[in-house]
Amino acid sequence: MKKILLGLLILLTGGLLAVRIERVNRQIVYPEIKEYGMGEEVEIGDDIFMEDYENMDGYSVTVEEAELLTYHEFLEKFQYDEETQGQLYQTNEMLYPEMVCNVKITVKNSNSKDEPDKGIDFLNYALYGKDFQLQLSELLYYVANPDMEDGLLSFRLMPGTEKEFYLPFSFRPSADVEPIQTEEVRNSRLYLPVCLYPEQRQIVLEGIDS
Repeated sequence: MKKILLGLLILLTGGLLAVRIERVNRQIVYPEIKEYGMGEEVEIGDDIFMEDYENMDGYSVTVEEAELLTYHEFLEKFQYDEETQGQLYQTNEMLYPEMVCNVKITVKNSNSKDEPDKGIDFLNYALYGKDFQLQLSELLYYVANPDMEDGLLSFRLMPGTEKEFYLPFSFRPSADVEPIQTEEVRNSRLYLPVCLYPEQRQIVLEGIDS
């Protein structure tokens, strides 16, 4: 009798848990995904990445071009000499950027007046493929954007101005854990979200040069 009651209790508990999960899932509001192409100006409006205090209204992002470079090609492009300017990575360290997907963007501030609470933060920027994610390399960002003091990722522009940035997303094909291959990146449909909620606005990268 006790075994029967215990079995019924387990079934009842499982049923209640299933109902609760189903109710919670019904209440989830998924963001609407809007896609844009390279060369299109993407206005961010009231959308955010994670936090309510983010305010990017009046700002827009345009992807101008994207290219695949080896680490040394990247350094050469931006005229960075490790022998005289300092070594950025050890070749055997986990984050060594063997390959770089270098994305050139234009950020514009269309606001008519200077509002200190509005700006852009690249900290949440990442490049996505079907089964992988490429992180922004802060060290390489500093190399590619030397006029950004201390490699600053968060900033605001003066009203009615725009500025070009290079966003270097790195990966390591020879990694021991979850390696990402160059051909996989080259042949993938890559996209760069510039906000996530309530609308996920993302720019699709096509025709990556290498």
